[in-house]
Amino acid sequence: MNLITITGNVGKDSELKHLQSGTAILSFSLAVERGYQKDKSNKVSDWFNVTIFGKFAEVMANHIKKGTKVLVSGEMQLTYDKEKMKTYTNINADKVEILKWANDSSDKEIKESDFAAVDEMDQDIPF
Repeated sequence: MNLITITGNVGKDSELKHLQSGTAILSFSLAVERGYQKDKSNKVSDWFNVTIFGKFAEVMANHIKKGTKVLVSGEMQLTYDKEKMKTYTNINADKVEILKWANDSSDKEIKESDFAAVDEMDQDIPF
């Protein structure tokens, strides 16, 4: 099974495109900090290209902005550019969760404990 889950910050605003078939494709870059630094002022980050397909891509296009902290889970693919002699790490995302909004000036991140457990919710949901 090829599955990767990472958490990082969006490097630039996402870009939404549509194929001729009408399928939406959302792409963005994601910086993931490593657990160490070269020095105190220079953090080391790995960069990933993330792609979301379909209706989920259209919905997320309004929310994936530069600086947004997200959790991404999906299939990883490596591609090699012979001209640039560079390897790119791409993720076809199945799941994307917003952890912290780009324009949120507070340091508070969204945590699972911030939400009520499903079994604690009102049972009168109409569906």
